[in-house]
Amino acid sequence: MGLIEDRDAQFMLLAGFLIAIGLVITTVMLNSIMFEGNMAIESVTENSKYEMINLMQITTDEIRSAYRNATENGGTVQNTTINFTRQVNNFSADLPKIYSMYGGGAKITFENWTNKGYANFTENGRPGGKDNWTVIEGVNAGYVRVFNISINFTGTAGAIFKIEAHNSTGYSVWSIAFNNTNYNVTNATNASNYTIGSFSSGSQYNLTSHPFDFNYLSSPVSIHIINGSNAFGTYRIQGLLANNRNFTRERHYVLNTSVALSTVKVRANISMPVSVPW
Repeated sequence: MGLIEDRDAQFMLLAGFLIAIGLVITTVMLNSIMFEGNMAIESVTENSKYEMINLMQITTDEIRSAYRNATENGGTVQNTTINFTRQVNNFSADLPKIYSMYGGGAKITFENWTNKGYANFTENGRPGGKDNWTVIEGVNAGYVRVFNISINFTGTAGAIFKIEAHNSTGYSVWSIAFNNTNYNVTNATNASNYTIGSFSSGSQYNLTSHPFDFNYLSSPVSIHIINGSNAFGTYRIQGLLANNRNFTRERHYVLNTSVALSTVKVRANISMPVSVPW
């Protein structure tokens, strides 16, 4: 009887051991399945994100290209907007053909600048955008070929709009402050070097010429806009960076645009402002 009881106990221990091994194997398999599922979901999310970013970028590039092509030779607003609309419509018509090859679809909607005011001098060009921001860093001030700006005030009494140049330590070495009646140019490298002149709304100012004298600064400098929501207009800055690379910063309008992407995995519709021409 003792031998039989010992064997029964051994069988019970063996059965318990086999059950434990089975539970471990099952747990490992379930964890593996869950991990692979999560990886697949993350992969789909990542691919969809990159597809959307890519569509937004090529749309932005095409709208800016269409604006430059339509306006570079001048012409009436009617003719330039017709040419702009034609190019963007051609691009928009080709997008669904491309995405249909992968079982998806894409669509863009856009506006032109007919009856649209110039952009604000905020970071994103909109009235509620960031007021104080950096336009560009590492500028070789002696090789700025173009620094033109036209300004209109938004109507706030006593409003001040400024452009500043900072040296590599962040110290303001040059600035021009506009208000509704005059402008004041200050060059910190020479405390007595300042100029006060009359402001004319909508006029274009060439800040590389005298008496503004931006090009006499020591390089490199960064260019900053202060109180950008107080004014709207256009700017164009073109020249060399301290590393001798060419740069251009220019803005006339901010065109409201939206892109829609539809695939078997995701649907998305995003609105974005596109500043033109750059």
